[in-house]
Amino acid sequence: MKLFGFVVREGAIHCDPAKVEAVERWKRPTNKTQLKQFLGLLNFFHRHIAHHATIAAPLTDILSKNKPDKLQWTEKENTAFVTLKHKLMEKPILQPPNMEKYYKIYADANTVAISGVLMQSGENEDDHVISYTSRKLTPAEKRYPIIELELLSIVHALKICHQYIYMKEIEVLSDHRPLMYLNSLAKHRNRLMRWILILQNYNLKVTYVPGKSQIADALTRTPEMYE
Repeated sequence: MKLFGFVVREGAIHCDPAKVEAVERWKRPTNKTQLKQFLGLLNFFHRHIAHHATIAAPLTDILSKNKPDKLQWTEKENTAFVTLKHKLMEKPILQPPNMEKYYKIYADANTVAISGVLMQSGENEDDHVISYTSRKLTPAEKRYPIIELELLSIVHALKICHQYIYMKEIEVLSDHRPLMYLNSLAKHRNRLMRWILILQNYNLKVTYVPGKSQIADALTRTPEMYE
């Protein structure tokens, strides 16, 4: 039985695999840019990962300027990569929701994929993850203007997280500033209008965040998305 993103089975509570699939599917980086995107997401949560710097050392070492862009991947680097992926999928980073607190959704898009991260503030006001999500764009969606892709990422995240957030206060964080003015944009495109009508079912506000603070960005750029 599934309950609020967890699976109850044989008297034990397990994490629903769907919540972490976007991280679980993350294939190993093949160049420095991909590795930096992975480490960028980890840096947001580094204070929650015991011995983060030590575990990540084999990965940060191969980012050295004198190392080739094509990564020399050995068992040492692979162990660090797999270990850190699992750290993203367990406590204290991944936690169940607190029904008394409001939610944050980081949503992002590019011309390949859309992604979202549902989060909440914990007891010490440090953010933790409730669920990750990402998917590839369809051929038709790849032709959408960037503002439509950014809004699509929000709509997708809201639908995936509906069981948590319906009738709750939600802050959506996007690095696409025009989304701050959705109502004025809607009259120009029918597709935007339809999606904005979906958004009206939720109690949300949209907040702009700089690209460097957009943690969902890494999930739209994972190597597996480019296959």
